[in-house]
This record gives sequence, C-alpha cells and structure tokens, in this order.
Amino acid sequence: MPDNKNIEITFSVFKNADALLQITSTRPVDLIILDLGTWFTIINNTSQHLQQTTDGVLASGSKVLLILLEADAHIIDQLVKMNVDAIISMSDSSSELKQAIEHVLNPEIQRKYISNYITNQLYGRKYEKLSKKEWEVIKMFSEGYSLLEIAEKRCRAISTVATQKMNAMKKLNLRNNGELIKYFYIHSLL
Repeated sequence: MPDNKNIEITFSVFKNADALLQITSTRPVDLIILDLGTWFTIINNTSQHLQQTTDGVLASGSKVLLILLEADAHIIDQLVKMNVDAIISMSDSSSELKQAIEHVLNPEIQRKYISNYITNQLYGRKYEKLSKKEWEVIKMFSEGYSLLEIAEKRCRAISTVATQKMNAMKKLNLRNNGELIKYFYIHSLL
C-alpha cells in the first residue's frame, strides 16, 4: 500500500449487528473488523430485511477482517472458505493487525490474509477428522441427550458411546463438555 495515500479512519463500537448495519448503510465502509461471535450474528440473522442489508454491505465492497479469540483448526478450516478477507488471532501482535489491514485494503492483492499464528494452528499440526459415529455422538450430546439416552437411541453400549465422545474430544483438543458444546454450536453455524 503506498505510504503517501491519505487514509481516514473512523472507529465505531456497536453493541449489536443492527447498529453495525445502520452505520454501514449511511456511508461506505472499506473495512469491518469483527470478532467471531458478531460475525455469526450477522451471517445467521433470521430477519429477511436485515439479511438483505447484510448481503448488500458485503456486496458493496466492504472488506471483513475477523479476529479470533481461540484458534481451533477445525473451525479455522471452515472460516477460510467463508466470505472474510482476513483472519487473525487475539494472540497476534499489533503489527500483524496492521499488516492484515494493509493487505486487505490493497486493491492489487486479491487473496485472503491469514496470520502466521492462524496458519500454524491450521497447518502446523495435523488434526484428525471425526468418524461419522463420533460426530453423531457429539451432535446428540450437544443437543442435550445423556450418554445413556444416546446409547439407547443408537443401540450401542454406553461404554461405546462414552469412548466415541472421549475420542472425539481428544481429536478436537477439547478439555470439557462446555468446550464440546461450544465447538458443536460454532461448527453447526459454519
């Protein structure tokens, strides 16, 4: 990006997706920096009018830089395929944020920007895919079924279901049931 270019920066903090869309509908916005939760709220908004407005904002040329608090390889893999222009982590330095902004706003660069930290999370360690049965168990568990109920519904021993859940959590590097439910929720939105 040329150093001699004048850049006007307007910083707005908003409490919900409606406020963001109101801001972007009143003036052109070159870059929107969002956290993962806000991004999901925007792309999964059920209001037809608001969804059309959101699509219009993204189609109008606004770039989206997504900042992740936690970088899980399975989720990052899905985010890379989505309509975001840059993905960085809260663990990245401020210079990485600056570099991402410059990359995204440079009209000569057409590819996505993914920070080194995120790249290492995605490609630095091999992650195993879940089997169909492991996915089925974590889906049902996240929907509120107990291991006993899952075992009964799927005609499996409870020990088998428990092992499938445990194996899925190990593959996903999840430490507890809360993380498992959060992972399933985010993954189902993607």
